[in-house]
Amino acid sequence: MHTFPLTPDAGGERLRAYLAAEPGRRAVYESIVDHLNADGIVGVLARFYVMRSSYRRMVFRAVLAAVGQPIPSWAQETPEAAASNRLHLARYRDAYNAVRIERRARPSASTLA
Repeated sequence: MHTFPLTPDAGGERLRAYLAAEPGRRAVYESIVDHLNADGIVGVLARFYVMRSSYRRMVFRAVLAAVGQPIPSWAQETPEAAASNRLHLARYRDAYNAVRIERRARPSASTLA
């Protein structure tokens, strides 16, 4: 698991400088932080969010590089990562849709009354 700095200050001067260099980077960084697990770990939801956009992957990689963290294989621009990400996306969507179907099948409080 990879940890991600929850604030630009936690990442140090290099991270603050990287985010300040282009206005869009800060918004993407904050959005990635919003998708992290509560402890700052890059979990399934954050991976799903990051890998769906090449710009998000670029910002993600640069933030990790700025704080000296290794870049996960799925965040790299390689054919292997692309194949892994397609599989991950399909599994994530299938699991998400299964939960939605299950919730719809349950009787709601209004139909029980």
